[in-house]
Amino acid sequence: MDLFEELDRKAEALSRMGERVRAEARATNTPICYMEPAYGTDIIWEFPDGSRERRTADGSAVSIAPRGQ
Repeated sequence: MDLFEELDRKAEALSRMGERVRAEARATNTPICYMEPAYGTDIIWEFPDGSRERRTADGSAVSIAPRGQ
């Protein structure tokens, strides 16, 4: 297996893990938080209803589009 195949395999595994975490959070009505490269060091909070907020280091929060939109 070459390096690019290995990277693709790991990216796919991470994506599946993220979907499992989201499903479990929705089932338990729990928000999740994570980082996305597009938002730098800001933290993304995703709520069970699919809404999301971008929280910055200074504590401010801004609504952002739901995943996939």
